[in-house]
Amino acid sequence: MDAINNGDDVILEADEWVNKSSGRGSFILKIIDSNQKEKIVIEWPYAYFGMQSYEDVFRRLFPWADIHIDDDFYYDYEVDEYKKSNCPYDNETGEYLYFDHEEFEEWRNELPDIRAYSNSSGEVDHYRLKLTLNRIGEIFLELDNFLETESFYNLNENDIK
Repeated sequence: MDAINNGDDVILEADEWVNKSSGRGSFILKIIDSNQKEKIVIEWPYAYFGMQSYEDVFRRLFPWADIHIDDDFYYDYEVDEYKKSNCPYDNETGEYLYFDHEEFEEWRNELPDIRAYSNSSGEVDHYRLKLTLNRIGEIFLELDNFLETESFYNLNENDIK
């Protein structure tokens, strides 16, 4: 939370084994500072959440955050996906014949807010999500700062008459 409050990006990279009833997944939480230096904060190579949706899992793991796709990271993946599904392809030249950016943006706006950017072999969904502070996170940091910086009187039974 402090990293976000200080202007750094906090990224959650997650893999979900979609065809397993165990809810198996893995998570990496990293901070990317203003110089684009990455630091892994926490790495969970194995996590199991049963049949819960990963969208719910993300929100329960980070109730203090608004969670969004890393839009810049997803963009190229989604252009490729859109072209494969919606644009005519010329096998001779190896190029797509037509790409309408406005239609692509309309298509993209209809995608779920939290979604995988790719899938490996129909088995593993890959996510890269950006966390930002929500109101709970802001209030927590404000309270934490208050408790750390303000001085309090300590009263014990002998002080009370």
